[in-house]
Amino acid sequence: MELTCLLPLLSKAFLARVYIQQKDIFHSIGLFGNDGRRTFLQLHSSQQDGLYFVDGERTFRLYLSSENKIEREDVSLSVHPIGTINLFKGLGEKDFIKDGEDFVLPFKTALLYDIPYRLSALLDIPDNLKEKDFSFRMTADEEKTPLVDIRLLQEEKEIHLLLRLESFGKENILPMIAPYPERKDPLFEKILLRLRSFRYLRKEHVLDMETGKERTHTLSFSNPKSLPNGWKCLYRDERVTISAPIEEEERKVDWKRALDSLFRLSPVFFEKKEEGKETHYLFRADCLSLSADTIIEGERGDILNLMILVDKEEVAILFHLRKEGEGKRHILLFDNLPEEKEG
Repeated sequence: MELTCLLPLLSKAFLARVYIQQKDIFHSIGLFGNDGRRTFLQLHSSQQDGLYFVDGERTFRLYLSSENKIEREDVSLSVHPIGTINLFKGLGEKDFIKDGEDFVLPFKTALLYDIPYRLSALLDIPDNLKEKDFSFRMTADEEKTPLVDIRLLQEEKEIHLLLRLESFGKENILPMIAPYPERKDPLFEKILLRLRSFRYLRKEHVLDMETGKERTHTLSFSNPKSLPNGWKCLYRDERVTISAPIEEEERKVDWKRALDSLFRLSPVFFEKKEEGKETHYLFRADCLSLSADTIIEGERGDILNLMILVDKEEVAILFHLRKEGEGKRHILLFDNLPEEKEG
């Protein structure tokens, strides 16, 4: 590996796939790079999924929404600062020590260039970092692709990262996020329209796969002026009254936010199957990381699998949510759905 030619290219721009070691196996967690003007980070998780980058003094996230649209979100106050300095900027071959076929960056040199803290997009770097806590090695894999082997001791736990340098020396190297080709599905769109009318009785059954504990919960979504007898009002605005049986425990939910985000789904993320009079929509988790609060208000975590069942006028949604251990399985049943969304 010739650092003389490689480092000048890396200092202009680079794109690396990031792997983290877990139980002797390296798992890909996303992309990390710099396009010559800004550092960016792309992670694989419904809570963090998207492309993070710095524009001026603010940090933004570009992501593909559950409606198959590109969204831009200001996350300056909610994520660790990413910064704009290229990880390799300023480094030369003279800064490294040759170790066999590899090149090691001494700790003192790394601190001189502030290299550990340029990794803040990936890791929380402790302020009191010591030499024994940090290692930065340039190496290569069997295919001669350059690798950066990074080891960091954080609260007595060693973190081992590999950056596989897939592209470098090119401007405008920022990864592209693009919507999938749209696909029309009148039945799917009709069902979502009816769900977003918020006029129905919804029964929820939850099974904790770890403990075997089950619970049920019923909510009524009705006309803004309507409240069933024996029910308590949980939320009301000009669109809807949400109520629950008086004896049921109340859950604290930001209802306004929930009503604006529930059931915002595109058919491109579902595989359609018809079995007799039933239509099944199976969520394609390989296309998108989907958060549970897209389906049910106030719930957090990634959905592992999801199915929407349509049988004549009845709709059921089944999904498996990983929380701890085996996670939770939810079944949502919707009764008294309107034919068309009410104004």
